[in-house]
Amino acid sequence: MSDVAAIEKELLSIKDLLTKMQREGKVKSGDELVPLQDRLAAVDTQRKDGKWIAKDGSIPPGQANLIQLLEDCYEIKDQIMDRL
Repeated sequence: MSDVAAIEKELLSIKDLLTKMQREGKVKSGDELVPLQDRLAAVDTQRKDGKWIAKDGSIPPGQANLIQLLEDCYEIKDQIMDRL
């Protein structure tokens, strides 16, 4: 069961950290990304059939934004990994 605002906040936090890591170019190994990958996985596994579900069982609005943020995070992470 999910709270859209909390998920959005977590994804924005992860995206900010990944963006900073990418910009600074100081990542020397994929191991440095593991904590952020774990956080992404924790958010991703909250989905059921590709959607985050509210406590009342409804599908809250804002799904497209959350999915885009999640995809952005994975894309930035992959770009960092490609540079290693």
